[in-house]
Amino acid sequence: MIDEKTEMKMNNQLSQSAFSFISKFKSALSDPETKRSFYMQELDGASGGHAIAKEWAASKDIDPDEYKNALFEEENDAAERVQMALVGLQMSRQTPVSGESRAKERCAIVDALMEG
Repeated sequence: MIDEKTEMKMNNQLSQSAFSFISKFKSALSDPETKRSFYMQELDGASGGHAIAKEWAASKDIDPDEYKNALFEEENDAAERVQMALVGLQMSRQTPVSGESRAKERCAIVDALMEG
């Protein structure tokens, strides 16, 4: 079990690495079709994931039928590269992070990537 002080320290580190990720990959989603594909795939994955991610997906003003099966049906190499990099970011942690923290971080990163 992770104590509260350790969790706070980890969240600060997550924020720094998340900011770096967003800065690096935002331009990869400058193409509207790539951005849409990435978002649909993220919503599809989130809708079947952790409770936090499910709530996040449900809070978006997008009909679930629009992103259902996007992980399997959308084919966009650039969007998939960003997704794989995001998975890599989350898997590269030196310290274990709770599923809730990972879900919150991923949702926040996706939201930031979709801005603008």
